[in-house]
Amino acid sequence: MNSDRDISQWDARLKEQLERSFHNYHKQRVDLSVARDKKKFNWTGEIIIVEKASSSEAIATVRILFDDAETLTLEENVEIRSIFNRVYLSNAVQADEWLDVIYGINFEYQKKLAEAGAGGGPTLANNEIQIEWTGAASVSVGPGANVTSDVFTFSTNGSFAHIQLKAENEGVPAPGDTVDYLLLLTGGDPDGAGADEYDKFGHALPLGTLDTNVENAALRTVNCPMVKGGKLYAVNNSAGRDIIVSACILEKTVS
Repeated sequence: MNSDRDISQWDARLKEQLERSFHNYHKQRVDLSVARDKKKFNWTGEIIIVEKASSSEAIATVRILFDDAETLTLEENVEIRSIFNRVYLSNAVQADEWLDVIYGINFEYQKKLAEAGAGGGPTLANNEIQIEWTGAASVSVGPGANVTSDVFTFSTNGSFAHIQLKAENEGVPAPGDTVDYLLLLTGGDPDGAGADEYDKFGHALPLGTLDTNVENAALRTVNCPMVKGGKLYAVNNSAGRDIIVSACILEKTVS
């Protein structure tokens, strides 16, 4: 039996659409300058497409059907297929950022990049950056101590990035055996003195706290702003156990 979802069955699809008397799709701009925490949107359909974003930093998360469902990332070129009649949207305040979203049912919409060497279209690739600590991929941090990683740099053709954090307790984990991670970024030389300057600890970007008493090893992946480069700062909050810290960055590059 032919499916009316097959594009070759356009006559059947058009007839069904006319009988239903409602639009197959809707377009909506999501303003990210206003924070949301699982705000309900009455979107209905079977596909969500992020058609365009204000920049590679524009990002939100969505939960399908239920506000306690797993979160899915909304950013440019993301496509989600699921049957839904409501979604729950969350985002931090992102000044002047937005996402153009298309959602609907029983339609197809694609934008394809030209193949490399056949039209000169861009190619996306993954590039992993290993965070190092005095040249090593991980470091053991004593109770109540902190450590700062070596400097890392982003690719000049990078578009967006995520950082994965790891903390592994070397003893028997106990309450309070956590690690705080902060990102010390640099955009370059703010005062023109001739050297890159990095964010100070008191004004650094918090990436989160990993609790080895809940899970050992503990891992978390979060969004990572892309500037020129940075350093990772880790604090062992344990009263009596060493904790091994490590991290890596995955950036999307365009060529």
